[in-house]
Amino acid sequence: MDACDADTFIARMDALAAELPDGNAVGLFERASARDSFGHPDRAVPLYRAALDAGLSGSKRRRAIIQMASSLRNLGSPSVAVQLLSAEVDQSSDELDGAVRAFLALALVDVGREREAVAVSLAALAQYLPRYNRSLARYAAELGAEDRADRTEGTPMSQSANTALARRWFDDVWNKRREATIAEVLDPDAVGHLEGLVTHGIDEFMRARAYLIGAFPDLQITVDDAIGEGDNVAVRWSVTGTHRGGDLGIPPTGKAVTFRGITWFRFANGRLVEGWDSWNQGRLMNELQAAAGKPA
Repeated sequence: MDACDADTFIARMDALAAELPDGNAVGLFERASARDSFGHPDRAVPLYRAALDAGLSGSKRRRAIIQMASSLRNLGSPSVAVQLLSAEVDQSSDELDGAVRAFLALALVDVGREREAVAVSLAALAQYLPRYNRSLARYAAELGAEDRADRTEGTPMSQSANTALARRWFDDVWNKRREATIAEVLDPDAVGHLEGLVTHGIDEFMRARAYLIGAFPDLQITVDDAIGEGDNVAVRWSVTGTHRGGDLGIPPTGKAVTFRGITWFRFANGRLVEGWDSWNQGRLMNELQAAAGKPA
């Protein structure tokens, strides 16, 4: 690897993966790892997910979880990394146990759970001590229990992670126009129940999104409130924008608009799998038609 530049190495790995059957899980994993190795976590995460969805197994499955969680942490989603790695801690034990806990500890620090991070680190270290390992493991468990008790009671970790992911969805996907986040967060089979439209998968959602952004190039969404319970998150939001494009079938009017709505998200394994939007699209269309001099 040291003898190649990034583009050459990635191209060679892609060529090797192409010799495997299309959609092969191992090939997808190796392609993701190649991109990760050269500092492209945004391009690696969708390939890790695809590899896992394709049935990656054995030690490579666990390596994919660890590497994807680390990449997500580097991309600013430590809460999702915590969710993935915490689930992995409960899986069958192997030589990667220490790595799982080490990267979990890093992510816990990033989400402000330093005491729990110390507990996880000590529990991992206890396995390798020639003496005092039982005492250290017990102290680590007590420390972790104290930290969990100090946090808000009755709030599952996945609940707070999903709420953070929902907020990030609006900021990254809509406000910052980061399409890489769509591929990272949206499940390939996700269903979107939009106003007057149902989308299936990433491509259909991106086309629907393009219509709205095309009509309002300066569109910005403010999350006014968000509440999560289990896999579900409800978000109350407000939008501002200026009608400068004809993508909605109405000539640009230059009209400044504001509207409010609610979105209900359903998450599974750190990915958005279904969403329901509710807002008064009819009122917005009537306002634009009136501004354009068209009958409502």
